[in-house]
Amino acid sequence: MGLFDGFKKKEEVKEALKDVATLAKEVKEGLWGKTDEEIKTKLEAAGYDCYLKVKSEVNHLIKLENDAKEKAAAAAKEAQLKVEAAREAVKSAKIEATAKEVIEGKWGNGHERREKLEAAGFNYTEVQDKVNELLHSGKDLETVAKEVIQGKWGNGAERREKLEAAGYNYTEVQNLVNKLLG
Repeated sequence: MGLFDGFKKKEEVKEALKDVATLAKEVKEGLWGKTDEEIKTKLEAAGYDCYLKVKSEVNHLIKLENDAKEKAAAAAKEAQLKVEAAREAVKSAKIEATAKEVIEGKWGNGHERREKLEAAGFNYTEVQDKVNELLHSGKDLETVAKEVIQGKWGNGAERREKLEAAGYNYTEVQNLVNKLLG
């Protein structure tokens, strides 16, 4: 008794056969064997003569899966980059706000400032670099010395504190002030 002997009409035989897409899914799931030869033999024994079409469809399904995985990985990487950029923007904003507070004298001076900033979780160098950037804004030492002469930096200890808070070397600025006045 052959495979199709139990069917009464050709249409019933045709309905019993699976389409290539269904066979490809089953082959991919391992239901028809593991090796190409085993799969081909089992398909032919079941009355299918479409091994190459099934194999092509399996390859197509695998490619679609791989493409989807690559797309998902790329999307995850892009999302991670956005998260990192957002974190960096927040960090930068916090550093800038803190640098402005430093300029206003809210964090103290010298060693005290360093201790307070580090105790608050800041990198002292990053904050001080931002302070220098905000204050210097392209000012050279001679411009600062002229501002000192005009009284824009205060006098005595106040001047020293403001200049050092801005990242200037007080002695260098004062020597240039003396030279300009001299």
